[in-house]
Amino acid sequence: MLLTPHILLGAAIGAKISNPGAIFALSFISHYFLDALPHYEYKIPGLKGKSPDNKKIFIDFLKLSVDLSIGAGLALFFLWNSPFLTGAVLGMLSALIPDALLFLYWRHPESRFLKIFALPHRACHFLKNSSPAWLSLSTEVIIGFVIISYLAYAI
Repeated sequence: MLLTPHILLGAAIGAKISNPGAIFALSFISHYFLDALPHYEYKIPGLKGKSPDNKKIFIDFLKLSVDLSIGAGLALFFLWNSPFLTGAVLGMLSALIPDALLFLYWRHPESRFLKIFALPHRACHFLKNSSPAWLSLSTEVIIGFVIISYLAYAI
């Protein structure tokens, strides 16, 4: 799944819950729930270690940076003057941790600790390859729209 829906859902969780431990746990777990839905993913072979080509690594980081900027920018736009900003930022960061751990696992596949997080992450993607492209991308658009609507009107 793109990073933007994860960031937006983490922000929404953080803006609604006051307990930092609960924000962390729910945002972290929400990542796996979103990944269980049919979704689109862009290819990042340079970051998966399958290409030592610096140009591919740069392009992959550029893709992630744009995605991260869109998600964080949207969330911060709606929450910047909110008293819930700190919780929202915690939720945003917590929702991204599973992907960060997966990236570390790609770099260090021998790590048993990182494998604990990589296996469920892989298992959550069971619908990714079995869904038509239009369904995968439309799922992300709908999720994004619903969360943005929530952030715009409920907070």
